[in-house]
This record gives sequence, C-alpha cells and structure tokens, in this order.
Amino acid sequence: MKNFQTSLCIGLFALLGGTALGQSKDESNSLYAEFLGNGIVYSLGYERVFLRTEKDWFAVRVGLGVVPESRGNAKGLFLSLPLEIVTRGIHKNIEIGTGITPYLSNTYVPLSVTEQLFEKETSLEFKVYARLGYVSSPGKRGLFWRAAFVPDLYDSRHNNKKNNVIGFGLGLGKKF
Repeated sequence: MKNFQTSLCIGLFALLGGTALGQSKDESNSLYAEFLGNGIVYSLGYERVFLRTEKDWFAVRVGLGVVPESRGNAKGLFLSLPLEIVTRGIHKNIEIGTGITPYLSNTYVPLSVTEQLFEKETSLEFKVYARLGYVSSPGKRGLFWRAAFVPDLYDSRHNNKKNNVIGFGLGLGKKF
C-alpha cells in the first residue's frame, strides 16, 4: 500500500511540474493534492467547472484519501471520499462551498491487552462541512495553491453532539 501511495504522489507531482502548453484562460479541469481539509487526513482530487460566467463559476470536486493503520495484530485502512460543491461569486480568488466526506472508521477493541490482541470493527461514517478559502490565480504553468477553513457542520461519529471542529486545508494543484 505504501508503494501505491508513493507512486500516486510522484505521478501527481510530476504532472504538476510538467510544462503546460496551449493553455487557455478558462481551464475547466484541475488535479490537486490537499493536506487536511475535506479529506480529513489528505486527499488527491479532481475538480470540474460546470458553469462559468464573467463573475462566477460553479464546480464539483471529488477526491480520495487512503491511510493504512494498525493496532497490535489488527490492521485497517482509513479511506475517505470527499465530494464538494464550490463557487466563487464573491471574488475570483475566494471560494465558498459545502460538501460531504464518507469515510471508513476503524475501532480497535482489545481482546488481550498483555498480548496486544485487538479486534477491528469498521463502520461507514460521514461528515458534512463548509468551506471558505483562498485560491491563487494559476501561473504560467497552470499551478495554483489554496488554503481554506473547513468547519465541520455534522459528523455521524459523534452521534448528533455538537463537535465544532474548525479544520483547515492546504493544497497544491494544476489547471488544465
């Protein structure tokens, strides 16, 4: 799994570092990597702009985050799939949006503490969040960075208790 993650990261950054030939001002696609943010730990994502006017645009994003984890003898996989709707109607560099991130939550139940034996229980959870962020204008190669506040509106893991987690995300991407 570690080799897969390494290969995926190298491929993404090779794409981000490549020369962008024949770019136009209205690129509608982008690939990006985001640390924290809507992917909870990290995510590699794709953004598609569906509606564009002179002052506004509307986009949909989808991503994937995978982190292996283990406790004693039990091994698990933290998997998140962030889905997001974003617009930039206020200013060309300010984005607002909302989204949902389904994720696999692993709970490790001790069977024998002295022998480090655990049983893994996996459940499908989700969180709903808002986004308020800044996105740099793409440079000559189409590269951009973004930073965002990503407060949780709801997290199914907390059983309707008010969590008030205010997260943040930092990302790097390439428009094409």
